[in-house]
Amino acid sequence: MRAYKNLQEFLEVLEKEGELLRIGVEVSPELEITEITDRVCKLNGPALFFEKVKGHKIPVVTNLFGSFKRICLAFGVKEIEELSRSLIEFMEIKKVESFFDKLKIIPKLWQAKDFFPKIVDKAPCQEIIR
Repeated sequence: MRAYKNLQEFLEVLEKEGELLRIGVEVSPELEITEITDRVCKLNGPALFFEKVKGHKIPVVTNLFGSFKRICLAFGVKEIEELSRSLIEFMEIKKVESFFDKLKIIPKLWQAKDFFPKIVDKAPCQEIIR
């Protein structure tokens, strides 16, 4: 399974795959974003990147996980069943007694290290870009 460095990296992958639609016109955060997203979701459309949100400096992204393809891209798997199998295998880790059984679960535990958030001093979301 893949871990992205940040949201920007994931958005770049979605854009390369044709799974991200950028909306450059100004939209209302109260009604327009929800209505547009609702219609696109019902049509199994792409993730939406609203670049200009009325009254806000920060863009909004919706429908990131609105298709099996985008879920697979997010987790770095080829098909959704692969993700299901990985999660089931991880949840089935039981208390092990023998030394050799403990060695067998090391790869699964190594994968789990990417599940948890990482605390950093400086994050890309804190950059001021002018």
